[in-house]
Amino acid sequence: MDVLSWILVAIRWAHALAAVAWVGGSIFYIMVLRPSRRRMQPDASEYGAAIGAEFRSLVNTAIGVLLLTGVILSLSRLTADTVTAPYVGVLVAKIILALYMFYVVRFLRPHIYT
Repeated sequence: MDVLSWILVAIRWAHALAAVAWVGGSIFYIMVLRPSRRRMQPDASEYGAAIGAEFRSLVNTAIGVLLLTGVILSLSRLTADTVTAPYVGVLVAKIILALYMFYVVRFLRPHIYT
């Protein structure tokens, strides 16, 4: 493998890790942290707000990494000679879904991590 191939492997790993951090972290936050915060003492709101702010920064970082690595991976794949119509269709569907998820986090539910 040449250097460019190794760089693309690292970019794929970064892309996958960002997705896992966002989705897995969101599931943990919603299923574990929020319910436990409701059962805590009255000072839980400050604690929850601090956790929410930290998780919000993780989500923002993950979105940035996903956007950057997604563009690089898409351009790398679309410039190859082996691009097929089904691949382009799946890629378009993934882009639409990702943009919708970014929209939901940024505009429809900006308060979810507080």
